Amino acid sequence: MGNSKAIMLGAISLIIGMYAVKIKQADQSVAQIGNSRGSELQALELAKTGVDLAVNELSATQNGISWRSRQKSILGGSVNYTIDNIAFGKEKVTVTATYNGQSRTVIAELEKSHGGQQQISRRKKKNWSRWEVSKLYVKPNKKNWHSEGHGPI
Repeated sequence: MGNSKAIMLGAISLIIGMYAVKIKQADQSVAQIGNSRGSELQALELAKTGVDLAVNELSATQNGISWRSRQKSILGGSVNYTIDNIAFGKEKVTVTATYNGQSRTVIAELEKSHGGQQQISRRKKKNWSRWEVSKLYVKPNKKNWHSEGHGPI
């Protein structure tokens, strides 16, 4: 009976060891997917920030902008935005943001709205105009977790 107990204990230890290895592999896979998804969400937020940057720059200029494309590095990622004229008083902004290897693209349509009177000082009043986002479209991200080598969980 002594040998059978040793063999049984060895078999049980082997099974527990195999489970431990598989659990560790599953944890690593989940961590990789989580990091990738987190970077993707951060890239999406940077893309929305790029839309805000384009709106601010358009609003700051009175007679139109001399540039049509910009690239900026912010918050550990990069933002590329392009402004295209659709019609009078309408612009299209395409923003692609990249963070930690993940990128997302956002397309926004902007309309120029003319507001009322804004008081600058007690004596002067000025007409103001600003750009507002009328439509926002987030391009779908065609990511297949299984094709990136993460495998099934």
